[in-house]
Amino acid sequence: MDARLFTAFTGIGFAIARLNKNILIKLIAPLGGLAVAITVHAFHNTFGGLVGGLEGLALTVISDWFGYAIMIGIIIWVIVHERNIVKKHLAEEVSNGLISQHQYSKAMSPWTLTTAGFSGRATSRFYQVLGELAHKKEQLQKHGDESGNAKIVDILRKELAVLAPQAK
Repeated sequence: MDARLFTAFTGIGFAIARLNKNILIKLIAPLGGLAVAITVHAFHNTFGGLVGGLEGLALTVISDWFGYAIMIGIIIWVIVHERNIVKKHLAEEVSNGLISQHQYSKAMSPWTLTTAGFSGRATSRFYQVLGELAHKKEQLQKHGDESGNAKIVDILRKELAVLAPQAK
């Protein structure tokens, strides 16, 4: 395992704090993420030394792979969660005629942003703005008009209106 995996737990704590309205969770989540990171790191560093030999190496490798499996599970969950946010918030844009059903379906694919750059700058920017719009609408719904979320949603919609005819 490396430091990036441990650091990710702290980042998850900050993300949980950001996305929550409960002040207690906002205070505890970053510390909880840091505590998980420290605990997992300490476990990793001491586990092999306690057992020693090939058995210790084998147990360390198995525990490392278990940690990677957990992180892959978290990544898959986040991808599904993000897709659901995009699906929920962009359906309204199809109903309003801002984007086509084809563009909406394409935005549901996790590969679209990866491959959109091959279709030109306008298409790449279009799908980037679609993602930004979906997430800004989610923030507006969950947190209200903090930092001008409603105005940003309007600005993103105007940009989409210009980009949609050019996007593939």
